[in-house]
Amino acid sequence: MWSIESKHASMSAGLPFLHRFVGLALAFHHAVRNDGQDLAATISRLSELTATGDFICFTDIAHFMAALPLPESSATRWAKDEDDVRSAWRGLVQARQEPGTGPGESQPASGR
Repeated sequence: MWSIESKHASMSAGLPFLHRFVGLALAFHHAVRNDGQDLAATISRLSELTATGDFICFTDIAHFMAALPLPESSATRWAKDEDDVRSAWRGLVQARQEPGTGPGESQPASGR
């Protein structure tokens, strides 16, 4: 766990730039595990980290991976159709999910 001092040091050392990438990776992880509560918290934090407009597409991608609608109209302009981009990101998640862990499906009894 980070202490307040180490968190402050990382914030002043220019590491917040990397927090966006960690947030996107965490969103992928939570989407694969179909962990809605942690995913919502991660997307909220990712929204805060991209509020300046830098890497704002990360928030869209997190929604796409989780098969969630965008909360509002996006400023991101994709090189391909947005539905194609959404399908590609969602496909990455689905390829890594175990049967029974997709949206609306129950988690395996193993306690994962």
